[in-house]
Amino acid sequence: MFRALPALFALILTASLSVSATAQTDYRVDVEQFYQQLLENHPAPYARTSQAAWETHYTDLMAAAQSMSEDEFLVRMSAFAALVGDGHTNLLPFYAPPESFANRLPVRFDVFEEGIFVTHTTAPLAHLAGAKVTAINGHAIKTVIAEFSAVIGGDNPQWAKRWLPTLLTYPNYLEGLQLGAGDRNAPQQFELELEGQTIFADITASAARDPLVEARASVSELIDPALIYGFTQLPDTDTVYAVYREVADSEDETVAQFAARLFAYIEDNQIDRLIFDIRENGGGNNYLNQPFLHGMIASRVNRPGGLYILTGRMTFSAAMNIATRTERHTQALFVGEDTSGAPNHYGDPTFGALPVSGLPYIMSTLFWQDSQPDDQRNTLTPDIQVAVRWSDWVEGRDAALETAIRHQVPDGTEVVSPPARWARASQVNPRGAPE
Repeated sequence: MFRALPALFALILTASLSVSATAQTDYRVDVEQFYQQLLENHPAPYARTSQAAWETHYTDLMAAAQSMSEDEFLVRMSAFAALVGDGHTNLLPFYAPPESFANRLPVRFDVFEEGIFVTHTTAPLAHLAGAKVTAINGHAIKTVIAEFSAVIGGDNPQWAKRWLPTLLTYPNYLEGLQLGAGDRNAPQQFELELEGQTIFADITASAARDPLVEARASVSELIDPALIYGFTQLPDTDTVYAVYREVADSEDETVAQFAARLFAYIEDNQIDRLIFDIRENGGGNNYLNQPFLHGMIASRVNRPGGLYILTGRMTFSAAMNIATRTERHTQALFVGEDTSGAPNHYGDPTFGALPVSGLPYIMSTLFWQDSQPDDQRNTLTPDIQVAVRWSDWVEGRDAALETAIRHQVPDGTEVVSPPARWARASQVNPRGAPE
């Protein structure tokens, strides 16, 4: 489970400590506390990194932590946490920001198949909307991506892809990784490609939260973006599209009530196909998922070509629980991107803050085995892979949904025994051995 982070952090963080970006501080207490908490709370701290490797990293970090700048410690500590190799064990300073995280760049990015693009800007930077990022402060974007990925712990690389755009807006990371301008308050130089031309832009972080404008025309949403779940029958079809954005009860309807309403509609209206979208679902209380699973198993759409699950880089935690259980117990076909969660994964994080730096962190406390005991996959790979492309996004096209709508299974497709579904041909992505 992965509940709403801001509220939980607010409960545990009554104060944040702040030091300057360049002052040298002794952070050994932080390193020691985090490592001890890891050994006490995590079910398998050595599952992805061997004990010997952990001890080496710990010794090296403790020696360096005696005299380190705030930004250097941020990235070194983040990389240390990332050794665990699960998305529920990470530093997350932007959820309950210490004072040093007050400033952000006034642009937003996202990762597409074609590269990293500027998706949102403030009005003064509107001329950068839609530009592709090719370098930052003279460092090629490929180098930047590799350096950032090392400080984002995850079940698989999709979690870094999901969080990289957020981290890029904080100069703290650029400076700590020695990719910055030399001062987090100084302009960061971006090399961009726009309409075939190379342009340079100096962008300075600010505490101001001016409105951001999206780099595309408004998009017509099938389900109101303000709703955490909802469904609609697609015009002139026997297909229902349902979106499930958070594993949580809404103010007006519980998950169980929504599931009952969805499957009653499917039966009453003789619906032959359900497209269930969990691409934006980062988790919640996975005990609320059960009505969906039972509804899918019993539904008339539970057959080859009748049930499609849309997944992506945000499909994580409690959303991963429903994805894996659906895979195991139904005939669903998966469409879209790899999930950021693993079928068998660590979760239910505890929350804390490091005493010297004030940096918030989360840490897994439980193991969830929703798939076979010998399932070593680090992601659920869609049966029909659909990349997230800039060319589709900027035009307002939903390629994964369009693919699911027009997909047809061949006549005579056999029902696959649920226990064997996780081993089908599309699921070749075993985890690596510990270091």
